[in-house]
Amino acid sequence: WLLLGLWITRKHLARMECVLTNRNLRVKKGVFVRTEKTIPLEKITDLGMVQGPLMRYFDLKKLSVETAGQSGTGALVSLIGVVEPDEFREAVLEQRDRMSHASAANQDSPQDIPASTERLLADIHSALLRIEEKLPARSQNPGG
Repeated sequence: WLLLGLWITRKHLARMECVLTNRNLRVKKGVFVRTEKTIPLEKITDLGMVQGPLMRYFDLKKLSVETAGQSGTGALVSLIGVVEPDEFREAVLEQRDRMSHASAANQDSPQDIPASTERLLADIHSALLRIEEKLPARSQNPGG
């Protein structure tokens, strides 16, 4: 059993892959049953770190990805054996924050308005100005 356990552990660690892209965290793992998950960075609420006594002895940490809208308890994805897990965790959280700041800035930017919407707003503005011109001057005579 010891040899089989070592073989499975080595295969598991060799097949585990976690890639940080501009918008996602892509995780692949598994020996017999292989799983692949793509987690959008804007959904990540936290990356937890766990290190028990045996894990401390072997200098391992378990990184758990928690997301918004996650059903049930526990992490969506748990990874053990990530190289430099503290730095990886910080890189993921920083990329998530950069993406959310860029998204918020883009939402406030007027250059995101399509040309057709901009023309429609200009037409509405012109129509309102014409209506105001035809209305009696009520603002000058508030009483009547």
